Amino acid sequence: MASKLDLFEILLMEGQYAHLPICFPTHKLRSNLRRRATFCPTICKTLFPSFPGIKLIKKNYMSAFNAFKANVPVAWSPNLYITLVRGIPGTRRLHRRTLEALRLTKCNRTVMRWNTPTVRGMIQQAKRLVVVETEEMYNARKQKEASHRSLRPPLVWNHQPFPGPESSA
Repeated sequence: MASKLDLFEILLMEGQYAHLPICFPTHKLRSNLRRRATFCPTICKTLFPSFPGIKLIKKNYMSAFNAFKANVPVAWSPNLYITLVRGIPGTRRLHRRTLEALRLTKCNRTVMRWNTPTVRGMIQQAKRLVVVETEEMYNARKQKEASHRSLRPPLVWNHQPFPGPESSA
């Protein structure tokens, strides 16, 4: 439990919600103080099971990384699926070479690599350009996309006039 708490600093709110702690990531504490609190029950239950009403401060903005939310629990996998989510132009030469070594040449392309220390080091070097998924996460995301694209029953509209109350005039 202590390892999960190392990433967060607990602050108490003043006023009406003084009994509920708020979790701030310690490395982003100043920027998150300006953002509004949002309730995240799954993270709060895993971090602090004794407090049911914990609020987690998180950034609310669009990002290329938001499309890759884990649909399954994160577990160790022998293969990693690496997707380039930011473009190559404007990046450092060393990072471009790293992406070329990973065979990531175009944005939104996914490659599968073995989970080795070499590959993990390359990912660490270009971590702001890529998204990493395990095999289970990748398969769950593809299954979710396929179910979203699958055929659904058609919408049927009935344009007959609504039978209102019959008036005897």
